[in-house]
Amino acid sequence: MIPKEQRCEKQMRSEWATGGQRFCTRARKLEHEGKWYCTQHHPPTVDARRGTRAEVLKAAMAIAVAEIEAVHRRRAAEERACQGISTEDLETGIVVLARKVAGAYIGPI
Repeated sequence: MIPKEQRCEKQMRSEWATGGQRFCTRARKLEHEGKWYCTQHHPPTVDARRGTRAEVLKAAMAIAVAEIEAVHRRRAAEERACQGISTEDLETGIVVLARKVAGAYIGPI
């Protein structure tokens, strides 16, 4: 175990049974504003890690939103294109079209 004077100075919440507060048990390596921290709790390192995660999350959310909007636009276009046509006619047309396409690739059905 690392001696108390060589440990990180980050106070953390602990389990209820141990009294609520404790210090990190890792060795201190980096100094920031007069306090020593381990590499995990060093404030500039923590800020950089959080910033990177936030950028990745924003990029992922932008992609997800774009995909959802594309689906909504496609569905709206399909609804506009099929407006006024009965379901039966649509299904019949799709079957006929599917047979034509399949026939073009594998021969007559």
